[in-house]
Amino acid sequence: MLVGTGHLSFWPVFLATAAGAIAGDQVSYWAGKLFGVRLKGLWPLSRYPQLVERGEIFVREHGGKSIAVGRFVPGVKAVVPGIVGMLGMSQPFFLFVNVTSGLVWTVAHIFPGILLGQGLALAGDLSGRLVVVLLVLLVILGLAGWVIRLLAALFRPYRDGFLRRASNWARARRSRPLQRFGRAIAPENRRSTAILVFVLLAAACLLAFLVLTFGLVVRQAVSNLDLSVATLVGEWRNAPADELMVGLSMLGDRAVIWTLGLALVVWLMLWRAWRAGLLALGLLACGELLTIGLGMFVDRSSPISGPLAGIVMTDGRFPSGHALMAGLVFGMFAVLASHAMGRWSKAVVAAICGVIVVSICCARIYLAADWLSDVLGGVLVALVLSAVFGMVIEAIPSRRIRPLGLMIFASLLFAAASIFHIDNEQDKQLAALERPSKIFDVDMADWVAGKWQDVAGRRIDLAGQPEEVFGAQWLGDLATLQLVLGNGSWTALPTWTWRDAIYYFDP
Repeated sequence: MLVGTGHLSFWPVFLATAAGAIAGDQVSYWAGKLFGVRLKGLWPLSRYPQLVERGEIFVREHGGKSIAVGRFVPGVKAVVPGIVGMLGMSQPFFLFVNVTSGLVWTVAHIFPGILLGQGLALAGDLSGRLVVVLLVLLVILGLAGWVIRLLAALFRPYRDGFLRRASNWARARRSRPLQRFGRAIAPENRRSTAILVFVLLAAACLLAFLVLTFGLVVRQAVSNLDLSVATLVGEWRNAPADELMVGLSMLGDRAVIWTLGLALVVWLMLWRAWRAGLLALGLLACGELLTIGLGMFVDRSSPISGPLAGIVMTDGRFPSGHALMAGLVFGMFAVLASHAMGRWSKAVVAAICGVIVVSICCARIYLAADWLSDVLGGVLVALVLSAVFGMVIEAIPSRRIRPLGLMIFASLLFAAASIFHIDNEQDKQLAALERPSKIFDVDMADWVAGKWQDVAGRRIDLAGQPEEVFGAQWLGDLATLQLVLGNGSWTALPTWTWRDAIYYFDP
């Protein structure tokens, strides 16, 4: 990022990163060559026998490619160079693959940061507030993806003992449903972990939703936390970020989210997974009904003062329809797309889908279209429904779902629907979600006589300093202003479109 913003030079960073990557693997190779199989019994490898075993399997499966591929695989990348040295790979061949893959690895890790830094530099030229919005969004999305991936992969080490006790307890009951549940979560059943995770997720989210709803119904008002968050975010509002956030919010609009949801249903029906398809369709309808029904019981009206005075919530429902439907559809997508995948692959798919949902939720809060509690309520309901869907899907063989084909088919339809919808409707939504501005009328004679000097020349920035300069004041009609600026080689910037993205790569 610092290279992209111009604070660091490219070549020193690139060369240092590549040299570190290449030298690190070379030292590991020499250790394997020197100690041979004794290396497995030495510290620190002696503490991680399972990791070493996975690394050996990986090397035997991929041969010479394991050095290059292994750089990008978590866990095994730490032991592959030592193992290939231990197994007798020649130094010239290792050096060639080490150097070439090290350069590729360096490019893959540095260039995204450079592009991000260039984007932030451009944002800083437009507005300091835009930089804040982008950084906050990136941090939230990064944390969300990391936490979801961690939680999705964390349960495995404690699985068998917990499943055994829960299964024995359930099978000892007289209730047939409990006995069936006990057999389903028994460690012998390879899908038992996923089923139990879905059960616990549904129970925890349902409890959290009931607590949240009870608090809102009892108070019959927007919570202080809602107002605090909305006021804080309202101070960050700026025109370029509005365009970005409206686009993200539109990913959760009915036209887009139902396209993805129905794509899942159609795919399941095409492959004769009738129960799964009907359940998906039923849950989509249930999500819409809950959005409408629950909104009738919770009063979201509240007198708003300060920076948010005059704002009218465009949705005003609890829970948020955007958060609920986006969470539900992407929850079902994650369950289906990761069906029959390994633990880490499931975690990555869940994290990606979670990041998209969090993006939509952040946009709704930023635009003052939903309160924070509306969004939390929608996400909790979506998780409950998605967990129910996940429990059913785990009982269906993957060949009836074709997860890879489903992921490609649904992703393409979602991308097409998103681009078409945003291209056609963004202007309308920008106007509808624009932050209200206060207009002050000044008498013309007073303005000419010196009143214009009372208009603020700078905007107070987030640190409380008058740093952001207002552009200009103009006495005259708009047509004359456009003519003057046009003759001065100024060009009106049109509304951002997808094809304009290429300009953002030019620092």
